[in-house]
Amino acid sequence: MKYTLQLANPKRQNSNVNFVKSFKVGKGKYNSLRISTGLSVPTACWDKSNNQLGEQLIEGFTPFERNQINQRLKDLEAYLAKAEASAQLDDAALGFDEVRSLVELWRDGQKEPDATEDRGPAQPDLIQYLEEFIPRATNLRSKFAREKERITEKTVQQYTQLLPLLKHFHYYTGVEMDLRNINVQWHNAFIQWGVEVERYGLQTLGKHIKSIKRLAYYARIEGLEVNAAILQDEDFDKPTAPADDTQYFTTEELERIQALDLSENPRLELERDRLIIGCYTGLRISDLKRLNKEMVRKNARGRERIYIKPEKVKKAREQRTIAIPILKPVKDVLERRGGFPRFTNEQAFNKAMKVIAEMAGMDETIHAGKQQKITVERVNKHGEAYEAEVTRKVDRECKKYELMSTHSCRRSFASNLYGMMPNQHIMAITGHKKEADFLLYIRVTADEHADKFEQFYEQEMERRGL
Repeated sequence: MKYTLQLANPKRQNSNVNFVKSFKVGKGKYNSLRISTGLSVPTACWDKSNNQLGEQLIEGFTPFERNQINQRLKDLEAYLAKAEASAQLDDAALGFDEVRSLVELWRDGQKEPDATEDRGPAQPDLIQYLEEFIPRATNLRSKFAREKERITEKTVQQYTQLLPLLKHFHYYTGVEMDLRNINVQWHNAFIQWGVEVERYGLQTLGKHIKSIKRLAYYARIEGLEVNAAILQDEDFDKPTAPADDTQYFTTEELERIQALDLSENPRLELERDRLIIGCYTGLRISDLKRLNKEMVRKNARGRERIYIKPEKVKKAREQRTIAIPILKPVKDVLERRGGFPRFTNEQAFNKAMKVIAEMAGMDETIHAGKQQKITVERVNKHGEAYEAEVTRKVDRECKKYELMSTHSCRRSFASNLYGMMPNQHIMAITGHKKEADFLLYIRVTADEHADKFEQFYEQEMERRGL
């Protein structure tokens, strides 16, 4: 249905919004319907070309209020479109009086856009369902389980992080949370708000989208109506994100780290040994914490291996024990300490890693993202705007040692071995199923690729005696 929305008093600070539509009553003759929608808006914020409030705000008028009014106007559009489609099925047309009656009913709240008919029985929305789901999640069978595996505490933690994010999104934008109406447009609005307002990276938002999809899976199993787009539409997925800024220790840097004399600082020496084990086994931090003597066994050829079943596997049927050769740097640590040093505090390990990297001279300047405090705008459940201090990754120039983290160990293993042997041998330990994913994971610069090529070339020439 074609119509316009116009300000009744555009010269005033605030104005009612009028619904305006022309009806042809004869050759060259039109009858104009002008009726109030009952909505009052700041005139400075009105975007007449789009029939809604624009991005510009004035003091005292919050984003929440703007989004609520725009949502209300969209409801009117949907309501009239449905009424028009229904009339067309009966080979009828909506005239002047019919449209006026429809707008009046909508305005006076006597007729919402057939919400009761469309939505069916009442059911919890996404936020309500998540609040009820979290306390009992560990009693539920995991989506990827083959037998009786339950949802892990780590996955519950992801849901717990998602809950306040959904509330902030809802309060700020006014977008509804009904599982039946969450579609690709909802997905796009969530991503846009997350990037522009909350200043999240696409990787972080992608993790939350995954959690929403998993949650929809459980909601559907439990009998709730869920929009098929959440689970089936290929556009309702993680946004494509650039490679993260996780740095890795080169072979030369690891040699410098191993050569550090840390005998006067036993705590730092312990963390250095943990770092070495991580960089030469390729294990995730969750698996490094589990290492023990019983996992070290000899194979049929008498070679010592670490046999471990990785904890983080998407599907239980793909879980398998991997065998990791004990390379000399790891063997040296095990002999010196009589076994694996126990991982107790991930935060302490993360902090010590940066200190050790700095001591090893890893101080080149890199342009990358680093966590820092910033201020974002939010709206509370009462529609009141406020500012909140949060920690986000912000692009800036950093020293390399500042960017090292627990994940750098695993990246170092893959990146340093890349090119030294067929990729499938490395992937058998890192757990990558697709070579394309593995190649995205490694961190080797163009110069480092050239160095490896030159090294292999010289070795081959030497082997041929040339």
